[in-house]
Amino acid sequence: MNKFVMLALLSVPLFSSYSLAHDGVAHIECPESISTAQMAESIDESFSAFTKKGANYFLGIGVTEGSPDKEQWLRPEYLKEKDIDLYDLSYAQESVWVVCQYANTSVTLAKELERASACEIPTPQHGGNTANCRLK
Repeated sequence: MNKFVMLALLSVPLFSSYSLAHDGVAHIECPESISTAQMAESIDESFSAFTKKGANYFLGIGVTEGSPDKEQWLRPEYLKEKDIDLYDLSYAQESVWVVCQYANTSVTLAKELERASACEIPTPQHGGNTANCRLK
């Protein structure tokens, strides 16, 4: 992980909410926005690098099998009657990660769930910054 990403990760809370309910469900809520400090590591000397200021707003949640840096993104089944994305994780060989993604940055926030069997994520129109994952 490069020092820029590490710096940006250290400057934000990992999740505004993460709790394990007594019913065996992990409730994960991604922050609505994060602040990042990005910079170019190497550029052609004929260019000048500039950084946009402002918040990076929440885009969506994804789920990976294994660490997000492996980029093994899982594809959900869309349940129209509930307007949610359902991730069946019963076949996962590795731990799964819930990943919060943000606009105008490569920084993501992720939470590892070692024993998840399924995750439900409402579509963005219905509060899609929350994942409810059933634990084994």
